[in-house]
Parts: sequence; structure tokens; C-alpha cells
Amino acid sequence: MFLGGRLEGELLVANLFLHHLSDEELGRLGAAVSAETVALFFCEPYRHRVHRWQGMLLYPFGLSEVTRHDMQVSIRAGFRFGELAALLGLDSRDWQIVEKRSFLGGLRFRAVRISMEGSATS
Repeated sequence: MFLGGRLEGELLVANLFLHHLSDEELGRLGAAVSAETVALFFCEPYRHRVHRWQGMLLYPFGLSEVTRHDMQVSIRAGFRFGELAALLGLDSRDWQIVEKRSFLGGLRFRAVRISMEGSATS
């Protein structure tokens, strides 16, 4: 995947996309975030065996073989707390990072750039 140049804009939003990237690609993505970007919002799979089991509980409800396979692969490719920020190269001195895990296995990631004065940008 080519991630050349800068990512322009105040917000960067991704939903169920980043777990498809390699560690190297995530590093290049983080390096491409422009200085004007004030917030990052991501929703990705949370990598944990309980969510793999939750997915298996859905099998009797008509999921295709492809969906069953892709769900398990995506969960295994997901992230745990702290991993996404580290892979993107986000420094906690520059970003206020909040991560939450949903009951059904979503990792909700929010990073807001901290202003030069030391308070979060609104």
C-alpha cells in the first residue's frame, strides 16, 4: 500500500481499516499525519480470545464461511491498548490518547493533539 506524502486535514477517521495494514505501513501512516491534524478517531477490532468466542456464537445465525473466516482473521489482526499509538509513532507528550474497549470487541481510539500551551485542542 502506498502512503506517500502528507495526510492533510484536521481530522483523520478510520473504521475497520487499520488492522489490514502492516506495522511498517502503520508507521508510515503515522509519519504522514500533518501538523494541522488535531484529532484521530479509529474503530478497530480488539484482539482478545473472548471476542473470537463471541464471534463463534454467531455462527448458527447464517453467517457464510467467508464471513466466519474474515471475522476471526480480523480479530486476530486487531489491536490491544497502547499498540496502535505505538505503531503510529504517536508521542503522549503531543497527543492525548483515550482507548476504550466495547463489549462486542471494538477498540475505540481517540487521539487529540495537545496544544503548545499544554492543554488539549478543542
